[in-house]
Amino acid sequence: MGGGGGGSDTEIQKLSATIHFDPSGTQANDLIVVVPSIGTVTGTANVSASGQLNCKMSAKLAGGVGTVTSALTSFGGGKNSNGIPFTITGTTSNPIFLPDVKGMAGNMAKGLGGDATGAAGGATGAAKALGGLFGKKKN
Repeated sequence: MGGGGGGSDTEIQKLSATIHFDPSGTQANDLIVVVPSIGTVTGTANVSASGQLNCKMSAKLAGGVGTVTSALTSFGGGKNSNGIPFTITGTTSNPIFLPDVKGMAGNMAKGLGGDATGAAGGATGAAKALGGLFGKKKN
């Protein structure tokens, strides 16, 4: 099934949310997006009537994404975590994706139960991977 533009399509296995519309904007709660080649994204998304974004999300990367997955696991709190937290702000025409550092720190603290040395090493690798994953803030 071609997209007509010559590029490859992205398979979305699941997309669900509880949506609320009113004059002030749109709220999407219990958002779940499953893309087998990338992973699962969950969270809440608010879009104001003027197009301002306020989204709190979490991503669980698929195992096939590569070394980024293992490096970021420590920020997510381990393999059984709720994922890598991030936010989306800005506007619908210019969204800004940022890692939720406070959420990551909380997840790391929860996962420190055993080997703090291993967690610190994982954090270093994850910090490097995050720089490439999220890139710079776009204006």
